[in-house]
Parts: sequence; C-alpha cells; structure tokens
Amino acid sequence: MALKITCGFGRVGVRETKVFGLSDEERRIKKYGQGNLVERYETFKNIFGEGKGEELSFKIFGASVTHIGKVMNNWKPNRRGEKARFLEHFSLSNWEKLDAATKLRHSIVGPCKACLRDHGDFLSLYNSQIRCPRTRKTFADLQQEEAKKKQKRVKARKLVDDILKSIQDAQRANNVREAEVAFADGVPEEVYRRAEEICEEGQKRKQKKKSIKRD
Repeated sequence: MALKITCGFGRVGVRETKVFGLSDEERRIKKYGQGNLVERYETFKNIFGEGKGEELSFKIFGASVTHIGKVMNNWKPNRRGEKARFLEHFSLSNWEKLDAATKLRHSIVGPCKACLRDHGDFLSLYNSQIRCPRTRKTFADLQQEEAKKKQKRVKARKLVDDILKSIQDAQRANNVREAEVAFADGVPEEVYRRAEEICEEGQKRKQKKKSIKRD
C-alpha cells in the first residue's frame, strides 16, 4: 500500500493521464483503453512531480495504474454518485487551483497525510471501494490517526488564542494602550507550534502514568 499512489488528486490524475490533452472525441475512443504507459507516466510527472519524500518510479506508477483502474472499474453501481463526487473533488482543475505550498503538503507516493487530514470524507469514498479488507482497515486507521492529530492542533491553537485574549482583556482593563497592538499582526506560527508540542508532551506523560499504574 505504501508503495502506491494514495493521494486523492494523484489517483484521479492517474486516471486522467490516458486522456489528458485529448479532444472529446479522442477521449471517447481511449476511454476504456490503458493507453501508452510510458507516455502516461511522463504526463503524470509533469503535472504532479515525482512525489514528496520518495521518487515516483515507473514500477510504482504502473502498479498504481492497475490498482486504481480496478477500483474505478469495479465501483459499486449503487454508489455512482459517490464516484462522481470523488472525481470532481480531486479533479485536475481543483489541483491546479491549489497554491504551491499546499501542493507540497501532498505526498504522491505512499500515504498522503494532507488528504487524510483535510480531505478525509472524500478520500474515504474511494477507500471504501477497495476490495481488500486489510487495506481498507489500514486506510481507516491512518485517517483516524490524522483526525486525532488535527483535533490536538485545534485544541492547542485555541489554548493560545484564549491565553492571548485574557492578556489583552487584562491590558485593556488597565488602560495599557501600547500592549493593545502588541499582537496586531497575529500570533507567530512558532507560538502555535510550541503549544502543540506542549500538549503532545502532556498527553505522552498521561499515557506513561497510565501504563505505570497498569504495571
């Protein structure tokens, strides 16, 4: 699983490479064929690059073409609406709308945490159609793990915002005008990151204490 394309945008991109740049008539002709795999591989790399963290080899691309093709072609007939939603959400046009920084967060090769974290509802439409129960469970576990991490980040950021508001309220109550604009440009991202680290460390200490008590 880790050696295949699992990013939602990448999956749709793999499907589209066989008809990318063709006219509507040419698309209809090639719709059910595999097309030239080498050409599709080069087209995909031109659109998505070679993958964050790992190189997208021709072998991995070929395995992904086979896997994605099977899932798409065997999509349950009573779930065609979900298939359309998946294809629309992760379309190439929506990929092109993303800024460079957002694109870099997506891992084309291996588990894509950006998709699991930010596009989980749409990614699960595809994952639920995978025939292998073990693979489905792996994706479900990964998505649950990313959801928990996201909740922790939200909690940490809210903690920082609440503390900042309390400080500003106290400053205003004491007529400290200079302090009112101290954070006019917003809280530095580093402060949020440190808060997330502190919350994570606290969670680990709690888990360690529970483990000691059980022993």
